[in-house]
Amino acid sequence: MTRAEDLASAQNSFKEFKKAFERATTTTTGDENAIMQQEQQQQTSGALNLLENLKVALTHLTALPPLFEQTKSKKEELLLARELLEMSVILCARRDDEMSFERNFAQLRSYYEDVREELPPSKNESICWGLNLLRLLMQNRIGSFHAELELTSSELLANACVKYSIELEQRLMDGAYNKIVEESVNGEIPDESFKPFANRMSKTARDEIVNCIEKSASEITLKNLARLLILDHDKNEAMKYAMERGWMLDDGAIEETFVFSDEQAVPSSKDIPSNEMISRALLYSRELERIV
Repeated sequence: MTRAEDLASAQNSFKEFKKAFERATTTTTGDENAIMQQEQQQQTSGALNLLENLKVALTHLTALPPLFEQTKSKKEELLLARELLEMSVILCARRDDEMSFERNFAQLRSYYEDVREELPPSKNESICWGLNLLRLLMQNRIGSFHAELELTSSELLANACVKYSIELEQRLMDGAYNKIVEESVNGEIPDESFKPFANRMSKTARDEIVNCIEKSASEITLKNLARLLILDHDKNEAMKYAMERGWMLDDGAIEETFVFSDEQAVPSSKDIPSNEMISRALLYSRELERIV
């Protein structure tokens, strides 16, 4: 096939993938039944299958990284590949597929950096960039998070998708875990593709809230636990958190109350293994190096 035929074939395949992507990313609400949600999952799987075939087709387009050949259709090829990778990143985020997300974004960033001046702005760049920052937070890679911020343009920094991840990091640093959970519960996200990663951050925040409870109290009622975890509507879920921590119910209490065992008390310095302290110190120093 000629270069023009390769491009035409890839463009036709992309049109098919784009339709599948739109079906897969149609927002479903909690009120919709499980059958519809299952159908959407099937649509997503179908879109991913088309995506893999399309990526193979793109290997015939030599204007793309890493070759960057100067062809007559270079701009068309680059635009096609950039949009495809952006959709891939969004799909992976919606599927909560962290590893595939990281791999696809690594390929995509070349279009945001190496050939940025050759292409018009992308409407999906802010979504993908914000998602990547959120992923780094989710992985507790704070040094990498701040390194990425240094590479972020002022225009992107002002965008709602990027600001969301920045504000989330600030709340983490401030220990405002309740704010993180509240935003997740209230659905305060800039785009639906943020939801899976945001839910995982909410789970982490709730874990930290429970840690704080253990360190600051000797007991807590189920009602107060549910309130602090913002699970007033689902006390069974609050009960699950307590059971996972090994908290015991006080049989003598009038109201359902959990008591903490001595093992859950804050450890003294002699209880902390020296190897663990050294490992943490080394990790902290590496994170500082990345920031610098």
